[in-house]
Amino acid sequence: MWGNDSNLGIFNEVGWLADQPADFREECLAQGRIISVRRGEVIYREGDEGLSIYGLMTGSIAVLIGPPRLAPRIANIMRPGTWFGVGPVLTGNLRSVEFRAVSDCLLVMLPGPLVEQLSNDRTDYARALGALAIIGHNVACRVAGELLIPSSSRRIAAIILRIAAPDSAEARVGSEGVAVTQS
Repeated sequence: MWGNDSNLGIFNEVGWLADQPADFREECLAQGRIISVRRGEVIYREGDEGLSIYGLMTGSIAVLIGPPRLAPRIANIMRPGTWFGVGPVLTGNLRSVEFRAVSDCLLVMLPGPLVEQLSNDRTDYARALGALAIIGHNVACRVAGELLIPSSSRRIAAIILRIAAPDSAEARVGSEGVAVTQS
């Protein structure tokens, strides 16, 4: 659909999709739809249906979590190359976190029926989609570990380091950096 956009190159360089077989990557990018999200706009909320997965081409997205009936708190800020949203697509459950644009963003959206078709057609594609769920799990474990650091100054430093210098397998921080504060 939109596979010729120049910003799609990020997915060949960093993040989950860059580590997948070329034919799978090409299929995802050829079938994906590019969507624009404005700063502050919610991509989805906790409790929404999980009908699609998303890849972040440009901009930053905040991942918000929170106990029931309390205001959500930022748990992570995602950068270009990051993919998210696969859990509910694979399980059929509702979304368990909120994703909100921190800046204007371009995303690639892969509709759930396409993801299901890809995973049903080839077992190696199903394995590739499962790898995305493991990446999300690993990031959640890092977030939980950071929250357990007793010293507030070290805890804040660990969080800022994770956001500002992500593993190249997860995302890329561009020349504009990441605007975060201790709050």
